Amino acid sequence: MKKVATKSQTLALLEAYELQAKKKYGQNFIIDPNIIQKTIDLAELDENTVVIEIGPGLGALTQGLLERAGKVLAYDIDPDVIQVLQQYLSCDKLTLIQKDFLQVDLVHLLAELHGRRVKLVSNLPYYITTDLIEKITLASEGLEQAIIMVQKEVAEKMASPASRKERQPLHYLLDEVAEVRYLMTVPRTVFYPMPHVDSALLGIRYTGRFVDRGFYDFLKLAFKARRKTLYNNIKHVYSSELLQVAYTASQLDLACRAEQLTSLQLKKFYQILTSAMDGHKLG
Repeated sequence: MKKVATKSQTLALLEAYELQAKKKYGQNFIIDPNIIQKTIDLAELDENTVVIEIGPGLGALTQGLLERAGKVLAYDIDPDVIQVLQQYLSCDKLTLIQKDFLQVDLVHLLAELHGRRVKLVSNLPYYITTDLIEKITLASEGLEQAIIMVQKEVAEKMASPASRKERQPLHYLLDEVAEVRYLMTVPRTVFYPMPHVDSALLGIRYTGRFVDRGFYDFLKLAFKARRKTLYNNIKHVYSSELLQVAYTASQLDLACRAEQLTSLQLKKFYQILTSAMDGHKLG
């Protein structure tokens, strides 16, 4: 079987199935087998590994995953590429699911795979990258690692200690439950069609720490309007009495904005606020 990750084979498959890359799904196909090999090596797969792949496209990465992993679960929203994969890469190791991954119950899926070594290795659709990383991280119990290809700028912001003014709730969530590394730059020239920006491989190793969804919801509320103070962003949810207790105990200035606080300060404030709420309910 010919390698999918070459320009000639990619074009041949597109022609054979009368397809074109679809912009609405952010389809840019990898045409360099060296990038596939490096991705597979960085993922550290073996026969005991179950891999979840989002957006397999024509199967360039899928083909490499099948050579190393014990099982690959590949999700794609596009029925046309699912048809190609069914005919070109079909094997016992591969399960193809035509579905928008944002609609997948990942918590349930990972529970079903409990006891298995599970990794997520994907060239993510760039137009929903942040939504996908958020979904994966919130449901990460049972997931060992994610090796994902994203836009270079996104990878740099996720992996590097960004200035507080640039940080988003997702940065704080990743701080809580994962170790994030910038693995390698992937030039735009290794894709067909060629995108306008370079890409990068991002490694997210989940630590197994508890994902506090309540804290993440609080962060999204705290950063809802960045120019507003933390107090003004959350005052419609919490009573003035509870906020007074939390601000006094945490020694925060009422005029501070969320972006001016460290992750530890925000977590401490949230914990004090939650404890005050619980005490208020008991009272």
